[in-house]
Amino acid sequence: MSTHISNVRPEPDQVLVDIVDYVLNHPIDSALAYD
Repeated sequence: MSTHISNVRPEPDQVLVDIVDYVLNHPIDSALAYD
C-alpha cells in the first residue's frame, strides 16, 4: 500500500514574506550598497 502525500503547501512564515518584500521593493539609495 502507498500513502497519499499532500502537495498542499502551508502559508509562508510572515518573517520570510517581510524579507522578500523588503528585498524586492525597497529602493537602494546608497552608492556604497551598489559597491
